Amino acid sequence: MQATAAAAARTATAARAVGELLCQKDAYARSLDTLVVSCVAAPAPAPAAPAASPAASFHVVLADTLLFPTGGGQPHDTGSIAGFPVLEVFRRGLDCVHTVAMAEPFAHGQPVRVLLDWDRRFDHMQQHSGQHLLSAIAASEFNLQTYGWGLGKDKSFFELTAEPKDGVLLALEQRVNDIIRQPPDSLPDDLTSGVVRYISIGDLDRNANTADIQARVRGGNCRVFFAAGNRVFKLFQTSLDRDRQLTAVLSTGCTFVDRVEGLKRQIKDLMKTAKKQTKEIKDLQAAAASAGAANSAATDGTKPEPSKAAAKADQANTRGGRGQRPETGKASAVKGSQGQATSEAAKENTAQAAEPSA
Repeated sequence: MQATAAAAARTATAARAVGELLCQKDAYARSLDTLVVSCVAAPAPAPAAPAASPAASFHVVLADTLLFPTGGGQPHDTGSIAGFPVLEVFRRGLDCVHTVAMAEPFAHGQPVRVLLDWDRRFDHMQQHSGQHLLSAIAASEFNLQTYGWGLGKDKSFFELTAEPKDGVLLALEQRVNDIIRQPPDSLPDDLTSGVVRYISIGDLDRNANTADIQARVRGGNCRVFFAAGNRVFKLFQTSLDRDRQLTAVLSTGCTFVDRVEGLKRQIKDLMKTAKKQTKEIKDLQAAAASAGAANSAATDGTKPEPSKAAAKADQANTRGGRGQRPETGKASAVKGSQGQATSEAAKENTAQAAEPSA
């Protein structure tokens, strides 16, 4: 009797529409027993797909699921169905489709257990809730409208339609954290029926559970990066680890800004000294090359080509000598002529003395 009822239930199995899924009713559910509605082979991956892509995968639709599909700026959940990894979850019409890596398909109506990757889900919840709260405060108190947002693996952002003025991001961060630290209110009274899920952040926005958020804002231009929830603690831990490494490298305390400024001044002074010494080395090299050329010319018996300064000095000396003693050249010529005559007379007398007497 029970087996017949179960078979009939499987035959009548139909998938819940997006909006009525367990993941949209209970965000904290981590496992679900459900039935397979359909299972068809997924298209073969493109040639450019990563090598880690499975050789076979199937598109699976379940009667219900606790895995969110991609949408609204938030990536899909991951987990497993009957022990097989879920690679992707997406919406096709009103169906929630799971891409499952496995070699053989599930049978229609087959019972399966769905398990959620809770760490990934909880991180997405915190970032998405943080974005809603940041955008609500930015609009209501700073007249900054959100154009869009994106949830990344390491950091998320939301885009504003105008660039925040100085001090606005810090004020926004402080205001959001003030609201987060307030005790959470109960669910709104209008949660009576239907498929729309509402969770209120006071009177600001009805999309987020603020109990798990700690926002940290960074921004420039119109794109504001932020971290919420556990990512804030990871960010602080990364900063602390970096500070410890810098403390060891710089051999200083935690206040190493002054140390870095001192190192910058030392580097600047060293660069000036290096520039000065480089010039001195070039001058010494030029002087050594000139001296070497002079020594080579003296050894070869050739007169080295004078430098420009030496040539100018020789020309000045020549002009100066001609102007001061104009007769010097002539006197030397006369003396030379007299000396030549005397020499010739001496030769003639010697020749006569050498002739024999008669």
